[in-house]
Amino acid sequence: MAGNKKPNENVISYIEQHLEKGVDLKKVKRALADAGHPIEAIEEAAEYVFRVKPHLRKQPKTNMIVYGIIIVLIIAAAAVFAYFKITQTVKYVEEVQKVEKIVTFEGMSDNEVLLYASKTNDTSACKHVKDHNKYYYCTGSIWETDYCFFQRIMGLPGDVCYSDQAVKDLDFAECRRVSRALREQCQSDVVAQFSSRNDPSLCDGSVSCLDVYYALNKASLDADFCDIYGSENASCLLMVAVDRSDRKICNLMSGAAERYDCNKEIINDLDSVVPFCETSYAARNFTPGTVGWVSPGQTLQDFQKLMCFYDLSQDLVWKKGFTCRQVLDYAQGSSVGYLSDFARLYKHFYSRQSEDDEGLDFAYWRCISGVA
Repeated sequence: MAGNKKPNENVISYIEQHLEKGVDLKKVKRALADAGHPIEAIEEAAEYVFRVKPHLRKQPKTNMIVYGIIIVLIIAAAAVFAYFKITQTVKYVEEVQKVEKIVTFEGMSDNEVLLYASKTNDTSACKHVKDHNKYYYCTGSIWETDYCFFQRIMGLPGDVCYSDQAVKDLDFAECRRVSRALREQCQSDVVAQFSSRNDPSLCDGSVSCLDVYYALNKASLDADFCDIYGSENASCLLMVAVDRSDRKICNLMSGAAERYDCNKEIINDLDSVVPFCETSYAARNFTPGTVGWVSPGQTLQDFQKLMCFYDLSQDLVWKKGFTCRQVLDYAQGSSVGYLSDFARLYKHFYSRQSEDDEGLDFAYWRCISGVA
């Protein structure tokens, strides 16, 4: 073939298809550049597309004066436009025919054969594909059955295609095909469509989808929303309870352990720990055998209450800004009988830390030093 070498067919095809869909040229170029195609190759392909299909080149915005002139000339321009379109269509058909006449599969890469087969819908060309997987993709017309995957095979960006398809089809599960970096945005975009319809049932029972729906609409949702989770409603009730700091919502959970964990997330002061442990001490089924510590004469019930207090107070230390000294002082100054053993229990746990355990020991050693 005489003249300059024709730009990359894959890039030409990608630009044509996305411009025809109305995608902004800058976004198309950026996607190709992100996929690793050279800027020069992208620009050459774009110019080629505009030569073959000039109608794809977006015209600059027209100001009001020019717009007025166009209105005056619109009748005359209509005839010229019709002639122009016919002429360009004929030229495009002639160009395609010229290319098809010189098609030779010798020396063509697998992707070039795939591209040819997709443009001509000629699967007989697939016999020239050398890669085993790509051969079956070709014979199965992958460009028809999974166009986004076809783009990935061709080395073109597929994430935008999958994401757009997921939003178009309102298919939350489709976002799993998007790369991890963009998956969360895809899911949010799909669920935003559900929200605009005020219809969480479009999540089709997917807990992940419903979690995103709640996150987008939490200001307007309450515990009743969790009914849609069915048997998985505990995780939803926990989200609502924590967001509203409402321990009453925790009591809607069916499991004692779930109610315990929910209250543990919300309780923010030591004065609330003791009354909670008075009624919920058995939820975690603490036993002296599992802890490796026992206080002579102490009942199992008092032991479990003590362990409940220890568990929740440590959560206040680790997550909510309390110091271990505050916890010890509170226990030692309390009139609650079982808390008299708290200091010894506290020392028991941290005296077992070896010298190599640096995650917990130093701050707590300073705290418990001198405690009998």
